[in-house]
Amino acid sequence: SIVQPAFASAPGGGYLDVMTLSQQGTHTVVVDPDVWAVGSATVKLHNVPGDLAETTTPGGDPVTVTTTAPGQNAVVSFTASAGQRVSVKLNGITMAATTVRLRRPDGATIAGPVNGYGPSGFAFLDAITLPSAGVHTILVDTSTNSTGSATVKVHQVADATGPIAPDGSATAAVNSVPGQNVALSFEGVAGQRVSATIAPSLTGDVSGSGQGTLYLLAPNGSQLGSA
Repeated sequence: SIVQPAFASAPGGGYLDVMTLSQQGTHTVVVDPDVWAVGSATVKLHNVPGDLAETTTPGGDPVTVTTTAPGQNAVVSFTASAGQRVSVKLNGITMAATTVRLRRPDGATIAGPVNGYGPSGFAFLDAITLPSAGVHTILVDTSTNSTGSATVKVHQVADATGPIAPDGSATAAVNSVPGQNVALSFEGVAGQRVSATIAPSLTGDVSGSGQGTLYLLAPNGSQLGSA
């Protein structure tokens, strides 16, 4: 029998994720009602093709992946160098739910998982400095019984820099790539008291205030505060 459990509650449905059968012969899908429940359910068994495979490059054109059977995942690969900084954004997700991970060449996850939801949803893996060289993979795991498509783009990320002065003019912090930070530097002395504010002017398909997060870093790189 297929022993991995899946739970269903009306009016929703249950889902057994893709499995590779290890034996030849008669297999059985068992519907085991919860406690005293009675009624009917419709069960469909799917042949699942291999996971989709696409390639891209950091800063290159986005690629679109489309699944055709529940349980089919998509893998987008790209080659990068150790120390390279990238972010990953998915747009136009039409699957009901997906889980996205970034994996290094040995298959270990180095970013994520993050969730994406359709229809027309998005998911984002924030900028990360890659620890090793080689072929990295983005796993788009369709975590429900739906199929659909998503457009995947890997961004090449380099933080922007500029000056700022206490009690000086407000400084525009402009980023142009998802995941890009803006580092504004000033000269300070021990004992000086400073604060910082940010106006809610960031745009895009982001949730919350659209302000971002502020950090204050000491000359040695240690974090003094955040908001």
